[in-house]
Amino acid sequence: MLLILLGSFLTGCEEDKTNLVYELNEPDSLAPEVYEVYSMIIDNQFRAQEYIVLRQETDTSVHEEHCYRLSEDQTTDLDTATIGNYIRKNYGSYNLGADFDDDLSVKLITSEELKSYGLNSHEGWDNFHKNYPGARGVLYFTLPGFNEERTKGLLEYTWHTGMEEWEHYMVYLRKKEGEWHMMVHENIDVQ
Repeated sequence: MLLILLGSFLTGCEEDKTNLVYELNEPDSLAPEVYEVYSMIIDNQFRAQEYIVLRQETDTSVHEEHCYRLSEDQTTDLDTATIGNYIRKNYGSYNLGADFDDDLSVKLITSEELKSYGLNSHEGWDNFHKNYPGARGVLYFTLPGFNEERTKGLLEYTWHTGMEEWEHYMVYLRKKEGEWHMMVHENIDVQ
């Protein structure tokens, strides 16, 4: 009898993964500039959305060729020191916390929870939307790299909105008079 109950319970959990609870990982200690940059991008690019679902773990997919191509562009002053810092910072992944601007609604989600949905299928996206109604997708950030003075920043982000629907962006920022400004926001082809 006990085995039947246990089997029934496990089957129920397997059938309805959307009801499983995933605890966030302990956040890593990150510089305030990291959250300033993330908050500015979310506010500028996604302000029309009720909230943003953001993967807690930073992405480590750095597209070096795009970084160096951007530095060669005559319209930017991106330097190799900032690029080098960006590349080194993304050798490993970091866990984000809740240090975003107060007026932003960001819901962190772990990689484990994301994997449980199986976002490579329509059913997976349906399950995701059951737990995150109104969410238009999942946002993934790399960790920004900065110059020594912390007045230049470089990062990439991915906006995942469907099974095969991914948009990748490279962002170059400058801090002027205490505020971060996007100098370049470029859709990049990473295929």
